[in-house]
Amino acid sequence: MLGLQSEKLIPTRPPLSTTREEISAIQKALKAFSQNEGLTEFGSEEVARYYQAAKLLMQNSEYLPAQKLLREVLRVAPYSSATISALADCAGHLGQAKEKLQLLKVLVTVDDNPEYVLALADTYYLENYDQEALKYYLHTLHTLPENAPQLF
Repeated sequence: MLGLQSEKLIPTRPPLSTTREEISAIQKALKAFSQNEGLTEFGSEEVARYYQAAKLLMQNSEYLPAQKLLREVLRVAPYSSATISALADCAGHLGQAKEKLQLLKVLVTVDDNPEYVLALADTYYLENYDQEALKYYLHTLHTLPENAPQLF
């Protein structure tokens, strides 16, 4: 699908597993975001555009091509909490529960945002890991500031 060269994303031949529909969806999403919207955590406008294209694909329930784009973005910006969160969301929609759990574990080590910790707790709970879920629910409650919006 996409390749990396000199820390920039450049289009290359898609892998054999990429369908024509996925390629078409990716191309449409990239065209829709021809301008950068000020996302600086990615290091370049081009990488930010790929992230935005993936988010647009997700809004249109195109999770598989979005997941492929996000994996490419993650190679360039490996500590991007927004990218890891979006990848976890894609994994959840694609029924990849174990991958979602792994991504959320990485996410809370990168960014201890209470919403991310809560998402990890919820995922543990849904996967019947009750002790781990309780641990992260309690962690979320203890780290919330008093003026925080309601999460539960």
